[in-house]
Amino acid sequence: MSEPLKPLHEGISGQPHPRSALTGLRNPDVRDLLSSIATGARPLAHTTFDGHESPRTAMHLRELFIEHGLLEPIDRNLLNFEAWLDRVLAELMDPDHHALIKQFATWHHLTTCAGCANSPSPEN
Repeated sequence: MSEPLKPLHEGISGQPHPRSALTGLRNPDVRDLLSSIATGARPLAHTTFDGHESPRTAMHLRELFIEHGLLEPIDRNLLNFEAWLDRVLAELMDPDHHALIKQFATWHHLTTCAGCANSPSPEN
């Protein structure tokens, strides 16, 4: 067992139904991500999960890594917005439109989203 992944292994094997987790490990995308992190081929970092060819698998594993203390918490809404923005920008053919939309989204939306993610939630 790779030392950095021990907390994940302990968390999965200690859950009430570890067989469910084993079923998930049959997924080739899960095995690929886990083995590449375990061998050092990919870093144990959020960037490993960004832009993965299987976004649902990557998000699920990212959340497991966060839950078991292997990665710092991250705002899922901000991640989804950044992924959406990347897809929209990739489809734009006009370089002027690309630059304008990227500048606006970065300045306005990402700043606003990041501010919301870092501000304390209102108390009732």
